[in-house]
Amino acid sequence: MNYINDLNFNFSKVTIKKDLLTDIENMLKNSKSYIYINSPYISISTTEKLLNILEKNKLDKENVKLIFHDTYNTKNTVVDDNLKSILKELIDLEWKIDSEKEKEVNDKIESKKAEKTIVIGKIKKTFAILLMFLIFVFLSFYNQWFIISTLPLFISFIILVKLILKNTNINKEIRKFGNECIYYPVISKKLNFKIINSQNNPLHHFKLYLFDTNNNYPASILGSMNFTYNGTKENFESIIVSTDSNAHNTLKDFFEKNFEKNKNEKNSYVYHNLEWIASLVFKDEYRQKNYIYKFKSI
Repeated sequence: MNYINDLNFNFSKVTIKKDLLTDIENMLKNSKSYIYINSPYISISTTEKLLNILEKNKLDKENVKLIFHDTYNTKNTVVDDNLKSILKELIDLEWKIDSEKEKEVNDKIESKKAEKTIVIGKIKKTFAILLMFLIFVFLSFYNQWFIISTLPLFISFIILVKLILKNTNINKEIRKFGNECIYYPVISKKLNFKIINSQNNPLHHFKLYLFDTNNNYPASILGSMNFTYNGTKENFESIIVSTDSNAHNTLKDFFEKNFEKNKNEKNSYVYHNLEWIASLVFKDEYRQKNYIYKFKSI
């Protein structure tokens, strides 16, 4: 975690009131190239609003960066329903067919169907032979051929049972192949976000909003306001708005360094494995597609 000490602001104003979203919404809407937000807590409504602004402004999603914590459930953080709902807003999931896998599965099924056809043919023939021996045994019940005729009857019965069991196993294999996943997920972020794992790590409790506007001045906002519905609409909160370009550049550099920190480290306190996050957030969809995500270290 990077630090800032004794940063001086010029051209600042302080606002303390309810419904502060109206004060920053125009700045969000007027952002011409980037929006940076650090808020330990976020909510679905504010996430949707940010995505709508991103779409209308046609901003590059890589330049809309959001840092927040997984502080929604201290017992089982990432799979908390509230956080999952938020992440569903932030992640796009599309399922595509793996044509090679589809061909492989279809070839397996066709091979087993061909084998099944042969086995059913053998079952029919064996049953006919068994029936013939059964008639012969019945006719020879009272003569010397009775004992001898029961032996092929018994052998035919054993062969028939084995063929029926083999046919049952083939049916199971066909069902198994039919349930193999021929899909793969294509996962992308709707904007550039970073989730900080709160377990055994300090809470980044500061709130920071950075924009560049169409009026050719940068805007920096600090204060108590979380990027949540309650924080922006219901609570009495405070914000300090500054157009000081020097302070803004310092805060922007601070934000970018923290955003990139731990990005490629496997055992960091940051969740950066998007595939892993998606496998938890879209667990039901993965199950429906019979897709099993092979866990990789985050």
